[in-house]
Amino acid sequence: MYVSSHPWTRGWYHELVVNPNVRIEIDGETADYAAVAVAGDEFDRIAAEFPLPFVVRFLMGFPPKRNIVRLDPVSS
Repeated sequence: MYVSSHPWTRGWYHELVVNPNVRIEIDGETADYAAVAVAGDEFDRIAAEFPLPFVVRFLMGFPPKRNIVRLDPVSS
């Protein structure tokens, strides 16, 4: 699972870098994950697979490059 952070919401991204252990609830189910900053080839692949639509980039004032984190499930 990937999560994208944009210039105006990076506070939580920097907190994840410091403390990558997160608990997330999706559809009523809660699970623990380790957040991993995505870089290099993996970043390029994910950014290409999930580009920001032009309208979104326009409304955001053509923001700088986003940050992406991968959420890896943590075994119980």
